[in-house]
Amino acid sequence: MKPDHKRSACVLAVAGLMLSTGNVVRADVVLDLRPATSDDWPNIHVEDAYTRDAATRALEGASRWLARPKCQTLFLEFKDERNLPLRAKLRELDTDPEGYLRMVSFLDGAQSATCRRHGVLAFTTQGSRVVYLCGRDFGRAWRRDVAVVQATVIHELLHSLGLGENPPSPRAITYRIQQLCW
Repeated sequence: MKPDHKRSACVLAVAGLMLSTGNVVRADVVLDLRPATSDDWPNIHVEDAYTRDAATRALEGASRWLARPKCQTLFLEFKDERNLPLRAKLRELDTDPEGYLRMVSFLDGAQSATCRRHGVLAFTTQGSRVVYLCGRDFGRAWRRDVAVVQATVIHELLHSLGLGENPPSPRAITYRIQQLCW
């Protein structure tokens, strides 16, 4: 059986099982059983396969979150260095949050001093389209708590668009991501 046929058969089997048990299937839930590949995210430039896999999966999840209207309110709430909502920067770039995620490059920053600080999974500088991932720490964090790593990706995406820090504090930024996107 071809891979697409296997995926279709599996989705149909799950749907049939849910219907036979009387459970309601939500129309906004999409089962994509394809493994995420770095081909889907050519902007990940990480040699280590473990970290690259975690990055690929984190970007897939973050992209799904960013597609939600409630999550997109982050781009109205947070402002750039010009005191404009981040949505204005997206408009200037003629893209949406998911599209912008695909414009950002993700590099391995494991050897940087910033990644040696406790608890740092990724970093960027305000307005840069490069996000550095902290190597195996990023990958291990993905295995421990998927949602935290996806929130980290969105957190760095906001800085990439021009959001500064202190204020708002890193904790406040992540808290809003958790409230609006999880």
